[in-house]
Amino acid sequence: MVPPPRNRYADLLRVLAIGMVVLGHWLLTSIRYSGGRLSGIDAMSDIGWSGLGTLVFQVMPVFFVVGGYANALSWTRHQAEGATWADWVRHRAIRLLRPTTVYVAVVAAAVAASRLAGANATELAQAGWGVALQLWFLPVYLLLIALTPALHAAHRRWGLAVPAAMLLAVAAVDTGLLGAGLPGLGYANYLLVWGSMHQWGFAWQDGTLTRRRWRPYGLAVAGAALLGGLLAWSPFPVNMVGTTGGGVNNTVPPSVALLAFAAVQTGLLLAAEPGQADAASPTARRARRPPAAR
Repeated sequence: MVPPPRNRYADLLRVLAIGMVVLGHWLLTSIRYSGGRLSGIDAMSDIGWSGLGTLVFQVMPVFFVVGGYANALSWTRHQAEGATWADWVRHRAIRLLRPTTVYVAVVAAAVAASRLAGANATELAQAGWGVALQLWFLPVYLLLIALTPALHAAHRRWGLAVPAAMLLAVAAVDTGLLGAGLPGLGYANYLLVWGSMHQWGFAWQDGTLTRRRWRPYGLAVAGAALLGGLLAWSPFPVNMVGTTGGGVNNTVPPSVALLAFAAVQTGLLLAAEPGQADAASPTARRARRPPAAR
């Protein structure tokens, strides 16, 4: 079976998202070294308008949408070749965990070397927590990989009704969290919120969400209307990467407001994807050449 041509726009979104994550974390933390000790603050706690900045720097939805696109493409191809669910999940998990293992090994070596050099144990513990925090998405994404065959089958049968049902479930969970004070419910939203974005990736891959040019705009407009209403008449804050003083949080656990924001972001990004008419443009041709493609 000949694999389809690689979608360089999906690659571009992933590269841009990685860049935004690095830049956003660099801007977020203010580190000082004085009197032989390290200290630092979360810059968002001192910058009142920083919550609005998260509308630009919260790009994790892009990872899950592109991940859904890639997983749908990979599972469809492997399924046609006769691969089993277990073989495919093992293949995708190893691809993800190999670079993660290298990352963890390098960090562990750096921590050991720093400790031997006399670094403060408390500071190392704080640094270790910060490093581990960057891997929060791994359990969620690995779970979505394991569920991809079932979720993709549901997408083929019911299409966009699947993420629509997940949206209603997210709203129900948030109602239980905020109205009834049932914190344990929040864990469900890690699967429902990020899983909804993953389903949008399925719909992108097979054209369900992009075959008609108005659909990405429709997703963005619906998300903007929902987000505007939530920010105006609910306790959800505009900060899409967390809060700095307790209270309602949009990411721990992920909320319906974060899902609405992701709909706006996803709709606009998919609407900007070059169409068939643009595929032969000089810019598109240059993007497919080996140096740029790599």
